[in-house]
Amino acid sequence: RYANQVNAALSDAMLTTRTVAQTLEALKLAWVDDRSLYNSLLSQVLRSNTNFARAWSVWEPDALDGNDKSFAGKNGHDETGRFIPCWERAAKDVQLDKLADYSTPGVGDYCLLAFRSGKETLLEPRPIKIAGKKAHVFTVAAPIRYNGMIVGVTGVDVPMEDLQAIVEAIRPYDTGWASQISASGR
Repeated sequence: RYANQVNAALSDAMLTTRTVAQTLEALKLAWVDDRSLYNSLLSQVLRSNTNFARAWSVWEPDALDGNDKSFAGKNGHDETGRFIPCWERAAKDVQLDKLADYSTPGVGDYCLLAFRSGKETLLEPRPIKIAGKKAHVFTVAAPIRYNGMIVGVTGVDVPMEDLQAIVEAIRPYDTGWASQISASGR
C-alpha cells in the first residue's frame, strides 16, 4: 500500500512534467508567443497539484519568441530577458520568481541533465529555498522540443517531506521501520 503511494507521487510528477513539456511544445508549434500564457499554464499546474512545491520552465536564449531583450530584468526573467519562470508556493497561493543557477553544472543539474540527455529526468533530492525557507525536493524535468531541437526544459519540484511522511508510516510486521534511500545512497 505505501509503495503504491510513493509510486503514485513519482508517477504524478512525471506525468505532469511530460504533459507540460508537450503542451509548451504544442504552443510553440502553434506560434503562440505570449509569455503570460506560458506563465498562466505553469501557475495553474502548481495550483492544481498541491503536492508540488514549484513548477518551472527554462528556455534557451530567444528560443521562445526571439524577444528576450524586451523582458530583461522583469519578473520571471534574468538580466538577459531569458524566459526562466519559477512558480512556487507562498502562503495560500503561488508566486512568480525566476530560476537560479540553471546553467551551472552541479547546482543547475535540475535543468542541465534533461537538456543534455534529451530525456525525462528524476533527480536526486536537493536543498532549495521556497518562499525564503529551506526545503528538500526531488525534481522531475523534461525537455521541450521544437522542430526536433531541444529549446528548453520544464519541471516540477516535490517536497521530500511528503514522501518521508509516507515512508515513516510504514511499519513492517508492526514493529519494523522503513527508510527512503536515493540512488546515490543518501
